[in-house]
Amino acid sequence: MLKFTLAASAAVAAIVAFSAPSFAATDTISISGVVSAKCSVANATQSITLSNIDTPDGTYAGEALPESIGDIWCNGTGNSVQITAKPITTSNSTTDTPFINRIDYVLSATSPSVFAALPPLSTVNAPASGAMATLDTLPAFDTGASHSTYTMTTQSTGGNKLIAGTYTGEIDVLVTPGT
Repeated sequence: MLKFTLAASAAVAAIVAFSAPSFAATDTISISGVVSAKCSVANATQSITLSNIDTPDGTYAGEALPESIGDIWCNGTGNSVQITAKPITTSNSTTDTPFINRIDYVLSATSPSVFAALPPLSTVNAPASGAMATLDTLPAFDTGASHSTYTMTTQSTGGNKLIAGTYTGEIDVLVTPGT
């Protein structure tokens, strides 16, 4: 009986030894996720105050104002940035020719390099809807904490005097994510 038990145990051990690899299996688990394409504009200069408007002779000499468009980023590919510069105007008007109710300016991006291809935008001779420039097919970018900057150089009114009133204008920034 002992001989039979030893033989059976040896047989079982042999079966286990030969069958263990046949029970082994491998598998690969795939991991995936989706990151949506998006853009953001944060910490932009919210208002710009012109100085030297109330000169004794009523004319305006112009000035250069370095400002911030803000921390802009897009994480997609094929992103676009559109900037629209609208003239600075007052609703007050007159038909007397030495007076004007509009201050024009040129907008030039100074950083970051992603905006280097934007041409200077001039409101001179632009409609009230403004002058617009667009950059398309941009790679993912982040202007960073130092913010993107531009210089707004207002134009002299020459011999024309500004009509009294409150002058307003705006710069619109639209960033659109790609894919």
